[in-house]
Amino acid sequence: MARADDAGAGSPPESRAGPPPPAGRGWRRHLLPAALLLLALPPALEAGRRLPASLVGVPAAALTATWKASGADADWEAALAARERQLAWFPDPVAQQRTARLLLDRAVQVGGLAGTADPLLERAQALAEASLSRAPADGRVWALLAHLSLLRGDDPFRTVDLLRTSILTNPADPGLAFWRVDLALRLRPYWDEALEDLLLEQFRLAFAWAEADFVTLALNRDALLTVQRAFPPGETQGRRFNKIAGDAVVGRLPPR
Repeated sequence: MARADDAGAGSPPESRAGPPPPAGRGWRRHLLPAALLLLALPPALEAGRRLPASLVGVPAAALTATWKASGADADWEAALAARERQLAWFPDPVAQQRTARLLLDRAVQVGGLAGTADPLLERAQALAEASLSRAPADGRVWALLAHLSLLRGDDPFRTVDLLRTSILTNPADPGLAFWRVDLALRLRPYWDEALEDLLLEQFRLAFAWAEADFVTLALNRDALLTVQRAFPPGETQGRRFNKIAGDAVVGRLPPR
């Protein structure tokens, strides 16, 4: 008689691996790497666009400097073409501002509010506003809009407000301060006390950045006494300002 525990002795052993995984679970382990790849893709594409834009920006800066030195129409066209190529690759706020500034400078060169300047100012305005929409806290773009406002013949109080915003958003840039002083001295009848207080520090920054040029600018705008308030004679910078300003005034006196 066969033993009960021998029954099925020849049967295959049962599997100990457990039940098979549900269908469709295999793809889930790829989900996280795929999501990370998708998150990394936009910055990688942006970097890929920035690189050629940066490479184009180097000759654009050189061509702009060449045009400013020569004033030649051919040099202007070459500089603008380089800036437009940079924008085509990657229209970031800084590239928009630099192209707008180039257009503004060209408008000044060809006559300010003359008919030939109007299309340049319109294009510069559009680029400045596009830059502002992406970098609203950048004092450079507010200064650019203030200069454009003056050239376009806007309400001077609006221009002053744009200038004020530029100072408040970026008060400590010396080169930008010099550009703001150039604009501010044309708008003296429209200053209020609050703006004048803000401008005192801009005068000091601009003088520290380019002493002789600052004094020349103040003399050309008949504003030497206006800016002198920022330079107390008992301070080192005040003594330096008085010396350079005095030499400049003497240098403009007619010979005896």
